[in-house]
This record gives sequence, structure tokens and C-alpha cells, in this order.
Amino acid sequence: METEEFSQELIKLGVRIRQLRKHRKLKLLDLEVLSGINDSDLSRYERGKENIEFLTIYKLAKALEVEIALITDYDGDLPDNVKFKGLGKANALSTRKRKSTRKN
Repeated sequence: METEEFSQELIKLGVRIRQLRKHRKLKLLDLEVLSGINDSDLSRYERGKENIEFLTIYKLAKALEVEIALITDYDGDLPDNVKFKGLGKANALSTRKRKSTRKN
């Protein structure tokens, strides 16, 4: 029973992370660049397939420019995008990363 409840919480957390990422108009690769977390790991977190450490939640909050509490507030309001600075930085960095990946 406890394991099932834990799995459901991981799924809720993952849905919330995906919701915040998409609200910020970020692709997984953009969030990878901003947070330093591998995009395949991010994908597993968003699908609730992998346990997530507090340090990872902290990095995601910093990258998404939100309070940690907002990540765990599954039904909470989404943040205002007006002051979000990560969009321009993420798009520029992910474009460079995609270009360098293509060269290899």
C-alpha cells in the first residue's frame, strides 16, 4: 500500500514538473541546459518513473524560477511568465548544444 501511494506521489510530482516546464515554454533540452539535469532523467521524472532527490527539485525550482513549494503544490496556480528570464537564455544555449551535437 505504501509503495503504491509513493508511486502515485511521484506521478503527481512529475505531472507538475511537466506542467511548469510547458508553462514556461521550455523543451526538455532547454530545461536540461538551465538545470544541469540530463534530459532523459527529466523525462523519467516527469513520467513518475524515477525517484527524485531534493537537490534535483532545488535545481528545477532554480531553473524554472519558482519557489520549491510551487513544484509540490500540484493544484496551485502557475507562475507569471512576465519576469521569467530563462526563456531567452535557454533557447540560445539549447540551440548551441543542438548544433554542437550535429557536428559529432
